[in-house]
Amino acid sequence: MSTLRAWLGVHHTRLAMSVLLATLVASALCRSSIVERVGGQQLASPVALVLLIPAVAAVGVAVGCVSPSFPRPNPVRARIARGAWALALIALAFVACVAGPASGGTAGASTTAILRNVAVYAVLALAPLFVRMPTFAWLPPTVYALAAIQFGSQVDGTVAVWAMVVDPSGTSTQLAVALTALSITVAGYAMSQREALPSRTRGLPSHAASSFPVD
Repeated sequence: MSTLRAWLGVHHTRLAMSVLLATLVASALCRSSIVERVGGQQLASPVALVLLIPAVAAVGVAVGCVSPSFPRPNPVRARIARGAWALALIALAFVACVAGPASGGTAGASTTAILRNVAVYAVLALAPLFVRMPTFAWLPPTVYALAAIQFGSQVDGTVAVWAMVVDPSGTSTQLAVALTALSITVAGYAMSQREALPSRTRGLPSHAASSFPVD
């Protein structure tokens, strides 16, 4: 139990849970809402809001995966713990995005499409963690979502392959591709040994530095 408390303590757990809770509430309240305009521009094809809310949930996942780490051996159990932690957060994101819409209409968006979007946005939100830029976790999902909304719908009413996050139907192939990409991303996150925070350990004796939790 002490190990679990330490793990929760060194991660941004409260902030991540707050974001995911907000996602759950938003998905329930906005399950029938449709985005028809971005700024002053009319969209060629309206987008169900429940397809965009997963972008927020994905940022919550990335926030929860951020933690200080220290230069020390990276044992297998630490890698497994990181992977399990990321998967737990992603599972909560899935629940948060699906549980609300499950109680009523979803403006034509299927559950498969919502799950697909959680996976796609999670991949994008976790990407900045690999380059040690966690404060930009919100940027890739936001840019991609805006691009898909603005340019993803084609003249014939179909959705471009690259903009599948605005496709309300959601196919099993899309979901499989998204989950495969997510699995690779989580594995990469689990294997990563992130940079230490020197301000907390610099100048400390080795026995003192070792008292900090392992990430």
